[in-house]
Amino acid sequence: MVSLPEKEINLPYGFKDPIEYLKALVLWAEKFQWLHDLHIVDFFTHEQWNMIDQEWRLALEQEENWFDTVIQLPSFEPVINPSWPDTLKEYIHETHRLSLLRVRPKNEKHTQFKKHMLFGMTGKKIHEVERMSDLIQQVAKQHGISSALDLGSGQGYLSRALAFHHDMNVLAVDMSEIQTKGAERFDRRVIRHEEKYKEDQEGYRGRLTHITELITPDNILSVLTRWGDDQDDSSHDEDDPKKHWLICGLHTCGDLSTLIMRLFATENDKVSCLVNVGCCYHYLTEKPGFSFPETGFPMSDTLAKMNFIMGTTARVLACHSPWQWVHQKQASKKSFEQHFFRALLQKIMVDKGLSSASKAPPLAHRINKKNGFTGYVQAALKKFGMSPDSITAEEADQYLEEYKYAEKQITILWTLRSLLAPVLESIVLVDRWLYLKEAVLQKRPLEETQIISGEHDGLTKNNNAPPSRGVWMWPLFDPLESPRNIVFVASK
Repeated sequence: MVSLPEKEINLPYGFKDPIEYLKALVLWAEKFQWLHDLHIVDFFTHEQWNMIDQEWRLALEQEENWFDTVIQLPSFEPVINPSWPDTLKEYIHETHRLSLLRVRPKNEKHTQFKKHMLFGMTGKKIHEVERMSDLIQQVAKQHGISSALDLGSGQGYLSRALAFHHDMNVLAVDMSEIQTKGAERFDRRVIRHEEKYKEDQEGYRGRLTHITELITPDNILSVLTRWGDDQDDSSHDEDDPKKHWLICGLHTCGDLSTLIMRLFATENDKVSCLVNVGCCYHYLTEKPGFSFPETGFPMSDTLAKMNFIMGTTARVLACHSPWQWVHQKQASKKSFEQHFFRALLQKIMVDKGLSSASKAPPLAHRINKKNGFTGYVQAALKKFGMSPDSITAEEADQYLEEYKYAEKQITILWTLRSLLAPVLESIVLVDRWLYLKEAVLQKRPLEETQIISGEHDGLTKNNNAPPSRGVWMWPLFDPLESPRNIVFVASK
């Protein structure tokens, strides 16, 4: 079964203090801000290739098997040519060294669901829900908790696993009524396929309730009291663990993860445990000059005092998973071609006065390129609301022939930039860990804590507290199967 690791946080080699580690991450991110903030659509119009050190460009361009050499650089075991410039080797080595470890423990046993539990799930979702539900059940059992609040429950895959497989009482909350109704339809299919979960069967313990509601710090107590009392009226003792809740969420998007952490950390003692895996950092709110909870990033006092601004472009990059490229070679080639086409289209538009190099280019999103660059241009013009005659097929073919060499350069530049993705995500994750750690320590009795002075900035450590109290962060999923694989477990 999935269990808590020995260390609350497993820092990369050479680091012992989470705050010093965070400072190193921020320094590296700020040093290469020019790289992680660039938009590849401006490759030609902003002459981005010249922004890269000339020795780096020559070394990577001259590699005989250049594509395979380049796309394996973000993998977990990159092969680095010893003849490359020292500064390039240092950049690759240090970027990897600074990133949080992503590989999960091997040979870890987990639940395997019966077929009827798998309705609607992809292979990726099965991988996630099996491991996540096991972990939640273990944490809940350790604390004597029988009720889980699944926030952002969607189609209810995790909620059903907790209720029907692990026999927990689950309140599944989503803001979308469409998601809630869809989840209830899946529930009925699962229940029909296993007699054990018929309501009239003796020994039935798990219960699953779906509601469409927006949970906030202002209403969470009333919601949990209302639904909690309905689910378990066997005890009137508020200190009874059965009256406590575990709050959870699987790949909760943007500020929903920060809300879950806030509800656990600051609002009440009804929520005594948390298990969360977040995603979609580009949807986090970030406002310079404001701090949590007015914004979703940063969360911790520690990072807020560093005055670090990540920005939307870097937060988008933090969601990327370049370590997958080497395992998805054809998909990677298509993706790089997409970047090349969009950058070349932007050059044509600027050259013809259809766009300005000094202004943000039109958003193209995903444009069908099945008919080559000419078809791509026509599809883009239609999406931009421009006349199809704005760029002729002959012009498109001429530009493609003249600049086709640049596809290699774009691939190299994009890869060098993408190496920073795990560093940026590590900043988000360590910031969340520190926030939760600060909150848990504030909840502990004074005799359980010892103030650490100096560079630890007032953080506390626990010498004698029960091992079940704390904040853990580690890779729960296979990063090739589920790239956003870092789970948080907290208890207070």
